[in-house]
Amino acid sequence: MASWTTPPTFAAGETVPESKLDDLGTNQDFLFAPPRVEVKRTADQSLTDGVVDEIDWQAEEYDDDDSRQMWESGANSGHIVCQTAGVYEVWWYLEIDPNSTGVRLMTVSKNDAAFTGQGPTGGTASLATRFAGAIMIELVATDFITFGAYQATGGALPLDFTRTRAGMHFQSGPTT
Repeated sequence: MASWTTPPTFAAGETVPESKLDDLGTNQDFLFAPPRVEVKRTADQSLTDGVVDEIDWQAEEYDDDDSRQMWESGANSGHIVCQTAGVYEVWWYLEIDPNSTGVRLMTVSKNDAAFTGQGPTGGTASLATRFAGAIMIELVATDFITFGAYQATGGALPLDFTRTRAGMHFQSGPTT
């Protein structure tokens, strides 16, 4: 995958050197395959009662940003890290197992500061609690996004791994 470069300028009547055409080709390649990542769980995550638990991602469906990983397993596996500055669509789908008591909510944070979320909502005995959404946000390189889930049922409650996933897709270059 290519990286975005500042487009070259051309003067009227200029013989265009190959290097300027190469720059245009590099940018075209970038636009055809922009940075994107999708992460998921491969097993249920136990959500502690009364605490916002950071979702610990366990695998990726894809991770494309010019050989720089936007997600890595290990110490910060809950982080999706921006490698290329720009405006991104950040999306999520979380599912918490059924339970008739208490409340549930979810949060989305940038650099550990919550900026959006969903809920609170009550639970039901037969239906899972589902949170889905997407936002557009401008990020600079090294900014990271995390997702949190909260439940208050009086005990631990599983975050269902079969449907829980999130991602981030580059939409446009920086606006500032």
